[in-house]
Amino acid sequence: MSSISTTVAGHGHGHGPVQRNTRYSNGIIGVIFFLCSEVALFGSLIFAYLYLRRSLGTWPPPGISKLEVALPAVNTVILLTSSLWCHLSEMAIAKGNQGRFRFFLGLTILFGAVFVTNQAIEYRSLHTAINHDIFGATFFTLTGLHGIHVSLGVLSWITIFIMSLRGRWTRDHHFPVNGVALYWHFVDVVWVILFTIFYLV
Repeated sequence: MSSISTTVAGHGHGHGPVQRNTRYSNGIIGVIFFLCSEVALFGSLIFAYLYLRRSLGTWPPPGISKLEVALPAVNTVILLTSSLWCHLSEMAIAKGNQGRFRFFLGLTILFGAVFVTNQAIEYRSLHTAINHDIFGATFFTLTGLHGIHVSLGVLSWITIFIMSLRGRWTRDHHFPVNGVALYWHFVDVVWVILFTIFYLV
């Protein structure tokens, strides 16, 4: 019998709760498929950037100064730390600890908001634009798209936090927390890649 088949618990014919042999819920599988599409999106854009960079030889192109590393490095630490708070909030709600869950979720939201704010500050200090040159086009497209993803993640966390105040999430019912957490870890990994190719390499 296939591993995705269902079995009926208990005795009798169809009595008792239905148990599934799948390791992950349909919701988590859906999130994973969504993240796969995101991998394809960011992967294609990163490949295009690396291709352009290699074809031009000199990067950044003449007349464009190199990017400052300090603020993005701080932002990297902030986003990675937010991923830690996210993980701790997941562990807390899995144990039914509402207070600890809200505390770490609040830190996740705060650090995510600080990341987006710092990115806006960096944008204002740059002497290029998305329609100014090939460097600006690739830089703002990739980092801007990532910033939008982080902003959507923060909004999702805020929604989950508000719903937690109404007692929506329990130890046995908190799938949205796990789903958004997977998404959040994904955007962290994407940022590490972007930070490496734009600021370090």
